[in-house]
Amino acid sequence: MRTALIVVVSALIFAILAVLPQYLKDLRSAKKALSLFRTEIVDTPITAIEYYRTGQGNPILISHGITGGPDQGLGLAKCYIGGEYDLIAVSRFGYLGSPLPKDSSPDAQADVYKHLIDKLGIDKTFIFGNSAGGTSAIKFALKYPDRCLGLILVSSIVPSKVKSVPKAVMQTIFGSNFIYWSFVNLMGDNMLSFAGVPKANFKGLTRQEKDVLLNDIIMGGFPIESRTKGIINDMYVSNPDINNNYAFEQIKVPVLMFSAMDDTLCSYQESLAVSKKISIIDFVEFEKGGHIILGNENEIQKRIANFIETIFQQEVIKRGKYERKANG
Repeated sequence: MRTALIVVVSALIFAILAVLPQYLKDLRSAKKALSLFRTEIVDTPITAIEYYRTGQGNPILISHGITGGPDQGLGLAKCYIGGEYDLIAVSRFGYLGSPLPKDSSPDAQADVYKHLIDKLGIDKTFIFGNSAGGTSAIKFALKYPDRCLGLILVSSIVPSKVKSVPKAVMQTIFGSNFIYWSFVNLMGDNMLSFAGVPKANFKGLTRQEKDVLLNDIIMGGFPIESRTKGIINDMYVSNPDINNNYAFEQIKVPVLMFSAMDDTLCSYQESLAVSKKISIIDFVEFEKGGHIILGNENEIQKRIANFIETIFQQEVIKRGKYERKANG
């Protein structure tokens, strides 16, 4: 038994030493890429919030998904939004440069969004919520309809009966750069399924295309240790909050919502049920695509562009009426 244990431990040490150079190389590369984002930090009465702002046009505040940050926010914009807009990609609570406050609820996060646009001098903004970022985006639309031009939800979390993964498992995988990196490299293509991409959706992809997806979606959260607090908060505070009877029927702003029927993380049927409670909504469904709605990016961009342009024109008409009324 002692000999067997020595052999196992020796093999484990050898395996770690064998992959260590590649791990360190990937870690340096990820940290360098992250450092290229010249983010800003704004203090609010609740907590500080990190953001990256770029572009011009109609403002869109991006509420990223799990393992995210401004880097993921800009990736979401490139994939789903496109066009020329004033993009404000934030770090939600516990991610990168945004601390985790005592009240880390989506309600408090929505308040921080409001304080942020106040500081930036933005009167009204569109808000884009992806996956776990959907809760605080929905809360913002509910609490501040006078500051919200429209709500855009892509594979947003919705009320669900799905049980969460044990906290110890999440803290182990997402609490260490090396363990996370090893887990991703060990699991390979299966990590895409873990991220909500059905295997049927990428069977026809080349190895290079699969690697791009793996790097963009899974390894986009690397280094993971700077996002761990946010991930844990999403899993056990922010995500479960969606089950606390959100007043979807009281959303007063226009909503554009996207969902794929084969999404294994945010149920299409549950998303459809939510959409029926919202009075002003364009619910767009896709037969295939999984959680990232793979292969439908161009259609989503077109829909978002039309949604924003329509609301913008309506705002121009309203402004003109108010100005004519003020002038008598």
